[in-house]
Amino acid sequence: MTRTQKELSQRVGPMFPNSFDVLHAIGYNYSGSGNCRRCKARILWYRTPQGKRMPMNPDATTHWASCPYAKDFKKQKAAS
Repeated sequence: MTRTQKELSQRVGPMFPNSFDVLHAIGYNYSGSGNCRRCKARILWYRTPQGKRMPMNPDATTHWASCPYAKDFKKQKAAS
């Protein structure tokens, strides 16, 4: 992460960026598009600065915030 990306990320704080320009500026990279397996909505795939895949809606909101089936995609925690 560059200094500018880090500074912008710190200014954004815990709120999620609300535009693709801000996402790109803080290190998120577009990696393709497709449709949600459950609700069939169009999604845009981004890679986070940590390398994780993140589904986004075309209006720059996270898909897991709007998908009625989001809970179906959460990973199960390992039993201890």
